[in-house]
Amino acid sequence: MKYTKNLNMKIPEGVDPIDISDITGNFETLDDEMSKKANSTGGDISSTTIKTLDPVVEKFPVPVAGESAKVFLGKVKKFIEDSNAGRKVQEVTLTAAGWSSSAPYTQTVNVAGITENDRPTLSLYLPDGITAASVDLQEKAYACVNRAVSGAGKITVYCYNKKPTTDFQIQVKGV
Repeated sequence: MKYTKNLNMKIPEGVDPIDISDITGNFETLDDEMSKKANSTGGDISSTTIKTLDPVVEKFPVPVAGESAKVFLGKVKKFIEDSNAGRKVQEVTLTAAGWSSSAPYTQTVNVAGITENDRPTLSLYLPDGITAASVDLQEKAYACVNRAVSGAGKITVYCYNKKPTTDFQIQVKGV
């Protein structure tokens, strides 16, 4: 087990077990230290000045020496907004006739904006006004899906054991 330099919080290493009491203790330490800081400034930390920096190689905002926390947090907010721009949910239809003829059954469909590096979340999409009988059929078809692999502008869906026998729609989230 390693410990942080400033607050002596626990950092599990390699094969160290993850203990919820360690995580709880770390959060309590952070809460105490943040409370001390907030109370020492009357609760307003917007004018806090960042004095020293550690080198960072990640592509997220890095504070500039001398800038206020308010400015830096504004940069973080913009970074998050920019990162989420264009990341939306799209619906695509998988047709019963579109599956390959042998297992694993595959079907490739176009998904605008997706790349081979994306790892989207898939779920069954049920449109408004759908009947209970159609829901049952589409749930059975979606239950056949085992895997999906993204590519440039497309996604390939795999069914290893059973081929869906009805058309159904999926939502592709995180594109």
